[in-house]
Amino acid sequence: MEIMKRITIIILSMVLASCMATGPAFNSLQPEASDLVSIYIMRQSAFAASAYCPPVTIDGEKIGCLKNGGYIHKYVSPGPHEVRFEKRFGEMGKEHFIKINGKPGQTLFFEWAYDVNGVWSTGFVSGATFSEAIVQYKKEQAIEILRNLNES
Repeated sequence: MEIMKRITIIILSMVLASCMATGPAFNSLQPEASDLVSIYIMRQSAFAASAYCPPVTIDGEKIGCLKNGGYIHKYVSPGPHEVRFEKRFGEMGKEHFIKINGKPGQTLFFEWAYDVNGVWSTGFVSGATFSEAIVQYKKEQAIEILRNLNES
């Protein structure tokens, strides 16, 4: 029985570790391109949905999977764009998105936030409620968050 516990712990550790962003740690902002818009999409490390990696698209083009404790950086052309956190087949809830209208040389910062609102139990049945949001940050606030993240 002890061996089964150890195997289970090892497997769970491997699964959870694979869900963390393992790219290079954030060092500094990428150089601003005077003719493009720079977008940073962040996800702070949290236990809630830690194994979940939402696919991120800009204007329908997949740009990556936003891992726990990770960030994605992308340059786009100026003008209107839609950043979307897609749901996979069978996932519940609505897809979250934000529409932007970037100006040349502008840098924008967004965080996909997922949090536990409450936990409940009624004898044999228990569960939790969650919330998702897209939060925009100013540069100074975003840099403080990015310092704790790795590339997704």
